[in-house]
Amino acid sequence: MSPVSAKTPESNATPLPAGRTGLPFLGETRAFLADGFGFCSERVARHGPVWKTRILGRETVVISGPEATAAFNDEDRVLRSDAMVPH
Repeated sequence: MSPVSAKTPESNATPLPAGRTGLPFLGETRAFLADGFGFCSERVARHGPVWKTRILGRETVVISGPEATAAFNDEDRVLRSDAMVPH
């Protein structure tokens, strides 16, 4: 599973995939920390290989499986500029 920032430039804003973000700020952090693999498996079963959540205060898109990962790695299909906060 690969978490990806959900931030998109305003001019190219696209809707986020299915999923839920949970409580404000906290999101689904507790469920993710309690059982990360189970958390991801349950959401893949519910929403498919690409879904959104909020973990540690950030909306996040998660991709799972070889097809979703291949699509994400295709630079012609995915915009990565400014996707992550500076660190």
